[in-house]
Amino acid sequence: MITHFKQLYFIVFFGLIYLNGFSQSWTPCRKIESLKAQFNAWNVRSLKFDPVTRQNLVSFWVDEADRNNLLFSNEQVNEMKNLATKTEICPLYDSLKMTYLKALGDWNKRVQLELSKKISFNEDLFLTYNLSSKKHLRPDQSKLKEQNRKQLLEKLLNDLYELREEDQKSDFLTPELIKKTVDELRLEEKENHDRIVDRVQNEDYLLQLFLDAMTKCYDPHSSYFNQNEKKEFEQELSADIRIFGLQFFSNELEQIEISHIVPGSAAWNSGGMKKGDIIEAVQVQGRSKKNLNETSSMKELSDLLSSEGVDIVTFYLKSGNGSKTKIKLIRTAIENRENSFSGYVVRSEGKKLGYIALPSFYVDQESENELGCANDVAREIIQLKRDSIQGLILDLRNNGGGSLQEAVELAGLFIDVGPIGIYQFGEEKARLLKDPNRGVVYDGPLLILVNSMSASASELFAGCMQDYRRAVIAGDRTFGKGSSQNIFFLDTLGKNPAVGFTKITNGRFYHVSGRSNQELGIVPDVTILDVFSALSETREESFPEHLKNRASNKQVRYQALDSIPIGQLREKSTNRQKKDVYLSKLQEKADQLKQKVEKNVQIPLKKEDYFNYRAQEQEFWEQIYEDHIDTNQLTFGNHSFANRVILTDRLEAEFYKQIKEQMANDAVLREGLFILNDFINLRKQ
Repeated sequence: MITHFKQLYFIVFFGLIYLNGFSQSWTPCRKIESLKAQFNAWNVRSLKFDPVTRQNLVSFWVDEADRNNLLFSNEQVNEMKNLATKTEICPLYDSLKMTYLKALGDWNKRVQLELSKKISFNEDLFLTYNLSSKKHLRPDQSKLKEQNRKQLLEKLLNDLYELREEDQKSDFLTPELIKKTVDELRLEEKENHDRIVDRVQNEDYLLQLFLDAMTKCYDPHSSYFNQNEKKEFEQELSADIRIFGLQFFSNELEQIEISHIVPGSAAWNSGGMKKGDIIEAVQVQGRSKKNLNETSSMKELSDLLSSEGVDIVTFYLKSGNGSKTKIKLIRTAIENRENSFSGYVVRSEGKKLGYIALPSFYVDQESENELGCANDVAREIIQLKRDSIQGLILDLRNNGGGSLQEAVELAGLFIDVGPIGIYQFGEEKARLLKDPNRGVVYDGPLLILVNSMSASASELFAGCMQDYRRAVIAGDRTFGKGSSQNIFFLDTLGKNPAVGFTKITNGRFYHVSGRSNQELGIVPDVTILDVFSALSETREESFPEHLKNRASNKQVRYQALDSIPIGQLREKSTNRQKKDVYLSKLQEKADQLKQKVEKNVQIPLKKEDYFNYRAQEQEFWEQIYEDHIDTNQLTFGNHSFANRVILTDRLEAEFYKQIKEQMANDAVLREGLFILNDFINLRKQ
């Protein structure tokens, strides 16, 4: 039994993890059997990989092996599932690998044949797309060839649309331009095929996907790490990190777009990168240039930039005005701002209110005492109290979890003494998670903001505050993850890190009332509209094989505080939100977004119809993200200590400036401040 509590119990938000390399001495079957044995020994759910489970495995594998539904038809997927009912797990992997390689070759032949033909932009064709899954619908076998043709036509139209946006001329679409674009796409698709084949043959790519699909048969939060991924995972919970300094996402056109430049990083210091730039290619020093497109996984790029030895990379960028540039970056070590924060003072209705946004429940494993977020929050609260705040907001929105022990210690800052929660390792006897210290750091009015992306440790903390009646919980229903994970060597005997690591769900936690937030989430005391609550698939209950909710039978004695006037706070907030012009518009956006997500989209493939469709889509998303918030009633500032720091620190000044701009355009935060004001006023009565 591992006894070091802080290292063992990490609660982490979900994420799809892939492998990049293996020790050559381990055969695929040995890795498969070792992973199965280890999960059955440690996971809260044991599996025999019977025919039904093997069919589930195929489904998970297909979802990642054919992410864009380019290779397999519905009939082929059903054939693989049927094969799974008759084939044991190791031979099943070999069969799936051969099926994939054949499908990959067939796809390449279809693509090159279509690109050799004359392209027409005048046919009344439509391509069905699902916004929720971000995939084209998988076709039947008889329509696979036609589906690939439509997908190629969509790519061409997308390229031409972007060229028109740059040129802004009505007669830009010349035969020469069309031929040039088709030739470029033909070469791009050939490179895609060769790259994938090379990856499959040299890096055990399909085995990586197969092992991760196995873990998803147990639960959505178990996964497989290689050495780089384990290091990256630990850095996410650390105070310092070596990075290039740019964050990116796959936009609606499936381009890799820069979403944020980290202050103080190499990207920030370059002066040439900005939010909204498209990363078209990257080149690691000493290697060949790698083009990026919709068949390039976001995870592939993330893995590349976090790999050992990848310290100098040239980025090939395209800006919004169409200009192209290349910038060379050297990875540097900086403070991990994703796990860094400060307290702020907001003036509202004549009151000083404190605000802290906690990004994750991190711990500094490099420090002597392994101090983490609880210690940092305590420090910021002390600074805010020196500025005589009358209430405090702790913002846990988008906080996906981290260290369970840090959640326990954070709760201890607000509760004098008593149990914080209940933990059960496997099927062992449940035990209490106790406040390690007597006394409190802050005993004033407290409001906690949560949303559908608040998970794990965030839910343990928020649930504890709710059970003790210590705080008002406001926002949207949380994610619903009440389990914890631990990392193990796959090679349990030799502990060879080259073989990889497994992240296994081996525990559950419960609240002091005995309830569990697993699957159900934490329901806030006061609901504040969040436009993206329409995207309900982001919660736990939507994931296949998620653990079902169950309560703890352990009886816990704890002393809840005096009742909070939740009914009055809820009524005041509801009336205010009904009268708020911006929130009314936000409700309209939420309804529009929900309707859009729930139905399939028909993408027209006739040129003018496609261009009109793209323009309408662009306008829709601009309206969804558009903010017109009245912040005249609020003033956002730093606490006194921070004001002294930013006088001499340019990076800190930039960091504080960015955060205050975000706060000023945050409708949910604004309503949270009003609720906190109501809470303070009602306490005085």
